Amino acid sequence: MYTWLPNKIEEAKHIILAGRNTRPDFKFKSSASHAEIERCEKELGYALPNSYKEFLKFSNGANIFCNIGPVFEFDTAASWYGDSGIIIQGTSSIIQFNQEQDRIYLEDNDEKSTLLFVI
Repeated sequence: MYTWLPNKIEEAKHIILAGRNTRPDFKFKSSASHAEIERCEKELGYALPNSYKEFLKFSNGANIFCNIGPVFEFDTAASWYGDSGIIIQGTSSIIQFNQEQDRIYLEDNDEKSTLLFVI
């Protein structure tokens, strides 16, 4: 389904690098199995959006547009690269990531209204 992605990544690199002294990186993980996705949904208690499930079948988490540089570790299973980038959580990190975010961002009535899978 994401056969177009490698070409788009190369196009984005050329656009980003034009006239800049940066080296963005794109890190994709191996695909998630159907069982991993089902387990994740069960543990979360939510059905994941179909577009996200399709992405997980392509890459079970990713870090895109990240700078090659220092890594900052959080209490979650994710890392954040430097001062840029987008982290798409995989099935192994989304649960812990949401638990951490719930401690910070739960609504006043303690009702969860958002499932986060990208930072």
